[in-house]
Amino acid sequence: MSTLTAGRLETIEVPIKDIGLPEGACLPGGEMAVSRAVLASLVKGSGQPVLVRPMGDDYQLVAGDLEYWVAVAKGEHSIECWVQQMDDLTAWITRLAEGARRKDINPVEEAQLIYKLVHEYGMGHREIAIRCGRRQCTVSNKLRLLRLPAEILDALKSGRIGERHARALLTVGGEGKQLELFRRCVRMKLSAGEMEELCRIHSGKGTLKGMLPPRKHKLVFKDPRIFQNTLRRIVAEMKKAGLDVVCREEVKEKSWEFRVLCRKL
Repeated sequence: MSTLTAGRLETIEVPIKDIGLPEGACLPGGEMAVSRAVLASLVKGSGQPVLVRPMGDDYQLVAGDLEYWVAVAKGEHSIECWVQQMDDLTAWITRLAEGARRKDINPVEEAQLIYKLVHEYGMGHREIAIRCGRRQCTVSNKLRLLRLPAEILDALKSGRIGERHARALLTVGGEGKQLELFRRCVRMKLSAGEMEELCRIHSGKGTLKGMLPPRKHKLVFKDPRIFQNTLRRIVAEMKKAGLDVVCREEVKEKSWEFRVLCRKL
């Protein structure tokens, strides 16, 4: 391959074995996402080339994780790539921007990249947002995800829970309570909306409304005399059936007593 000038793109076929993945790369949706994409590629053909940068004699994947994993799943030996020389800073910003556009970079890696840009390169949230084509609040919210326990981040990275689930857990104080609600969420397969309501309840800001099945309204009768005729008919039917039944009724000041005596045959 000829030497590339900075910023210039070149399209070539690159052996898959020569492409390394960035640290923290994990496709959202995992194997299911790859399987769906493989089927789609059989109908629509291959997607756009992946973007890589030279790293010595090999390459590093910058964007196009889904296309990369589809090629691996199909047993391809090489993949069409856009090759571009870029430094680390440019690579991380490009990965953030392209990952959002292609929707194939997981939220945890996004948060880790933002953390790196802030703490290693001194970039502010607004600058990152402008460079990556994001909103500043989106950048800030992504970064907050790193406050969650590792177990929850692993589930978010693999797609077992979504980003809305994770953001809801951030509203709950204490790692122990976050893990408790997370495990309940996974066990009960809660939707994002249900998870948000559950977290509001445990934060003292919500109610059980919407989390429990609707209760059936019960009719309340305060005067027992409306059942007198029904009870008398039951006694009459017992007598018709041949039972030796004696019925006594007594009305008192604050009560009505209905006694049925049935002698054994």
